[in-house]
Amino acid sequence: MKRIEKMYYILTYMFFIYPPFIWGLVLIYNESAYDSSHIITLYINLILLVVIALICYLLIIKNKLHIPSKTEMKYLLFGFTGNVVMYFYTFQNLMKIDNVVTVYLALLIVLSVYYLLLSKKLQPFELWLLLPIFLVYDFLYVIMTGCGFASYDCVASTSFDTLLIVLYVPVITIIVLYYAYRVISYKMFDFFKIMNIILVTILSIAAAEFDMDEKFILTLGILYPFFLIVDFIVKIVNKTYHHKLLLFYVRTFMIFNVFTILGASGFMSGTLHIEALIIMVAVTYVSLGLAILKGLLHIKVLEGNPIEILRSTIEKIKYVEYKTEVFDQLDFLVDTTPMIDEAFILVLAKEINQIHGYITIYTSEFSIPLGSYKDGYIESIQYTENNKDVLSNLLEASEKIAKSNGINLLRVIIKKEDSVILHELLANRYLPVERDNEILFIKKL
Repeated sequence: MKRIEKMYYILTYMFFIYPPFIWGLVLIYNESAYDSSHIITLYINLILLVVIALICYLLIIKNKLHIPSKTEMKYLLFGFTGNVVMYFYTFQNLMKIDNVVTVYLALLIVLSVYYLLLSKKLQPFELWLLLPIFLVYDFLYVIMTGCGFASYDCVASTSFDTLLIVLYVPVITIIVLYYAYRVISYKMFDFFKIMNIILVTILSIAAAEFDMDEKFILTLGILYPFFLIVDFIVKIVNKTYHHKLLLFYVRTFMIFNVFTILGASGFMSGTLHIEALIIMVAVTYVSLGLAILKGLLHIKVLEGNPIEILRSTIEKIKYVEYKTEVFDQLDFLVDTTPMIDEAFILVLAKEINQIHGYITIYTSEFSIPLGSYKDGYIESIQYTENNKDVLSNLLEASEKIAKSNGINLLRVIIKKEDSVILHELLANRYLPVERDNEILFIKKL
């Protein structure tokens, strides 16, 4: 019987969904127990966890499942934390803790545990940026009004309306600016994207209750989905579709929704109704959904602190202390500028003022459970014609630089009709795999 290799990773994320699904079953089969459904759900949840532990133990004894490694134990602990957090978040209203256990706090706890146990990286940066801000504002709102967003039977105090509006302006500004920054970072500025940005800008102004001609706005409202659909059709037909297109339109649509909610809640007229707080909740779920979507569809986009990204772009050229036997003055410059699709490394062979060649490498991280490993793809090899020594040293430098950047596997695809020198050197350094009219070369670093 084949051993089950990924069971622990599957269980990790299944732990998150047990509380709400168990609650649903409890309400179906015991409608009269609504007030105590959180207690019943807790018991069933604990019993289920014990049963799963016993099944895993029996599978280990039968040699059908391996004993969890240290990394897998960390994942299971992360999953158990998620189970606890989801339980309290599911029953926040029933247990009357909705002003404390907000979606912002729940996600921050999960992200913090993931950071401490697994990633050691503040990812996704977007949630690390927005959630603390939302949590602080939500706390201030509860203090000033006596009610939280989920407190439907609460009568909010209006004594601090003006102050709350003043406090809410920076929150909205941060949301809109950050989403706009992400849209710009995709660098998708063709005709349809520009039209989308223009339409979203005008419709957002109109939605915020600024007076505009009704027929003009309705016309733009029809053109907005029209251009969006046409863009998808053109990209799919021309085989240029990339999943980043989804991220672009989701973010621009969310910007429009922010102004729509502000207009509907009367924010622009100087009042702050509790309904306006839905902006923070909606943005939280959208940002979380985009982070999950990027993982599932393997969409590689620019991540991280915008200030750090700007700094790394300005200081992008770094010298590597690497000399060759061929040229005493031959240096290899490395440009590690982060690109939109993937991380990017440029290895440039330069002697005084003469360029002898360069190699570009795109990198991406493997998915879980190989998240700590990087894959490198040599996208371009350019070198002085028929200069075998330059190419050989350039390949050697590229491999060393790739390894120093944490790349574990390097790949390159060339055509069969490419130069004999390139074929010979790659064949001596890499494992070749022939495919139709091209050859795939692979090397473990």
